[in-house]
Amino acid sequence: MLKPSGILIASFLTPPPTLSKESTWKNVNIEDALKQKAIFSDIINAAWQVFRTEAETRKQLEKAGFQILEII
Repeated sequence: MLKPSGILIASFLTPPPTLSKESTWKNVNIEDALKQKAIFSDIINAAWQVFRTEAETRKQLEKAGFQILEII
């Protein structure tokens, strides 16, 4: 449980350029990104790769009642 006036520190994974035109990734080696996708998504079916944009994350947190101080 978060204490009143406590600070929640969270992380999220934005979509790579291969999955979204709205990607914020810079200096990405596309070949490496495609290999990562093949390994984690296609081969081992990793379920933890749930991408969301900063806007989606902000919306989720605000809907839950959080005040966003900073996103790095």
